[in-house]
Amino acid sequence: MPERTQEPFLTARLHSRLGNFSLKADFSLSARWTVLFGPSGVGKTSVMRMLAGLIRPDEGSIRLNGNTLLDTRSGIFIAPGSRGIGFVTQRPALFQHMSVADNIAFGLHSVPSAEQGDRVHSILELLEAAPLASRKPAALSGGEQQRIALARTLAPEPRLVLLDEPFSALDASLKERILSKLESWLGSRGIPAFYVSHNLAEAYQTDADVIVMQDGSVAAHGSARDVLAEERDRLLRRLADPD
Repeated sequence: MPERTQEPFLTARLHSRLGNFSLKADFSLSARWTVLFGPSGVGKTSVMRMLAGLIRPDEGSIRLNGNTLLDTRSGIFIAPGSRGIGFVTQRPALFQHMSVADNIAFGLHSVPSAEQGDRVHSILELLEAAPLASRKPAALSGGEQQRIALARTLAPEPRLVLLDEPFSALDASLKERILSKLESWLGSRGIPAFYVSHNLAEAYQTDADVIVMQDGSVAAHGSARDVLAEERDRLLRRLADPD
C-alpha cells in the first residue's frame, strides 16, 4: 500500500460551473502517490488546474500542509507561483530560446548558483536525458520535451507535484522506467504526487491510491486494487473476447 501520512496533507473542495459542465470535487489526499482516473471530459484536468491556481472555482477551498491556498468564502487566493506546487501538463511549455539545461535551471532562484549545475545534471540523469542538456526545445522529440518539462518542475523540489498525463509521448518501456525512478525520487524527498492517467497499468505499477471521477464528481477513492478491480476485469474480458 502507498505510504500515508497520519493526516491528509491536502484537502480540496472544488465546485464550479465550466460552460455546460458542473464540477463538484471534494477529496483529501494522504497517500504519497495518488492517481486521478476516469474517462476524458469528467473534469480531471480542471481539478489539476484549480489546485495549481490556474483556474479559480466558483466556490471551494484548498489546504496544503496546513496552509490555506484558496478559500472563496474568506477571499483567500494564493497565486500559482507562491503555492509551492509543480504542475506538468501533456503539452510542454518550454522556453524556446533557452537550452534544456537553462530551462531546468530557470526555477532554481533559491538554490545557490554553485549548486544549480549539479541539481540540473542530477535531474537530467534521473529522467535519462543528460545528452540533451545543450539542445534547444525545437530539436527535441515530443517525448523528450515532456521529460524536460518534468525535469524543470522537479528541480526546485516543490511541496506537491501535479502530473497531467505527462508521459503520453513516451514508449511503454521508457515510461515504465521513468515512473519507477520518479516514484523513488519523490518518495526519498517526501514529495507527494497527484497523477492524471487513463492507464490501469500505471496505477498498479505505482501501487497508488486512486480517485475515480465520473461526470464531474468523485465516484470512488481507495487503493488501486480495490477501486479499479471492476475496470480491470472489464478490460481483461475485452482482451479475451475482442468481438
